[in-house]
Amino acid sequence: MKVFMKNWQPNKTKQFRLHSLLRIYSLVMIIIISCFALLISYADWDMREREANRVGQRVLARTVDEVEYYYRESTRLAKSLVDNQARIEGIYKYFSLSTPDYFYWQLERKTSPYISVSIYENIDDIYVRNDFVTGISIVLQDSTDVFVSKRGNRGGQKIPAESFKPDANSFAVPVSDPISDQALGVIYISVEPEALYKAIDNTRGTIPVAVTVIAPYETDMFYIGAKGTNESWLVGTTAHGYQVRVAVPKDYVWSGTLASSALILGLSALFIIILYMTLRRTFSDYQSQVVDLVDSIQAITKGEQTKRIDTDKKDQELLLIAESTNDMLDRLESNIHDIYQLELNQKDANMRALQAQINPHFMYNTLEFADVRGDGKSK
Repeated sequence: MKVFMKNWQPNKTKQFRLHSLLRIYSLVMIIIISCFALLISYADWDMREREANRVGQRVLARTVDEVEYYYRESTRLAKSLVDNQARIEGIYKYFSLSTPDYFYWQLERKTSPYISVSIYENIDDIYVRNDFVTGISIVLQDSTDVFVSKRGNRGGQKIPAESFKPDANSFAVPVSDPISDQALGVIYISVEPEALYKAIDNTRGTIPVAVTVIAPYETDMFYIGAKGTNESWLVGTTAHGYQVRVAVPKDYVWSGTLASSALILGLSALFIIILYMTLRRTFSDYQSQVVDLVDSIQAITKGEQTKRIDTDKKDQELLLIAESTNDMLDRLESNIHDIYQLELNQKDANMRALQAQINPHFMYNTLEFADVRGDGKSK
């Protein structure tokens, strides 16, 4: 304690112990909060990655089912156009006759009222009953023309086969004679892409996806989303060879993670600043109490015996130290005063004792002197 008080330097103590503790504690808290923020950011990225994969799997399964469903429906509709000999005859007559002759043939042709031989009526019935159909094209093997119709032009028209190009969103359905099983040609049923898009939107929710449907003859039928080179594609295939590829764009996961990480790190930085200011204020108040305590003890050791430590601004353990020190100083001062008083009393007693010894000798000597002096005069 004496060495400490001898080497006591207020400025160095103010800048060393408590400030070092504040820096160390703040550094530890910054590291802990930063690690916690990074952990939350990683957990958020992992959650987004897993969610993107789950959505991709759901969209893939739903799209495969939808494509297979529309292919089966397109196959059913295409085969309905050639499901009996009368309708097959009607198609061949359409390609072999002129339009007036074809209408005249329909009037002359006698058939069941339940079976329509008119290609116009049969195709119009498909459009009426099936909203997803946007176009129908008929390509016969032995014909140089192709029949092409659209929902906006249901009557259709014949165009040269060499200038025909099927719609990208059409299913190619080979058709044959149901009796002889002889191949007749191919009927293309074009499907409304919006029907597929709605199914995908209902499945993906708010997560963006890229979906590609590739026909067995390696042409893109449908595509949704922006094409990219860094996506990890999930691939599925329908029962009839249509390939479906689904991917969640990488930038969705990273952009969402970066945004949430920036928010987390920003809140963490704000929390660190608030924590540091709170710790700094707490340590500053504690430091001022310690400095006042040490300065008071230093003043007492230099001779200010009446000085006492101020207890009004002390808290907890420092208050206990200050009160105990003041009590010790008070008792020490009281003991010193008592000892001093005892010493004074002792000196007074000694003086009285000396006086008591001196007085008899003084009277005896006086009487003896008087006696001697009286004898001298008588002689």
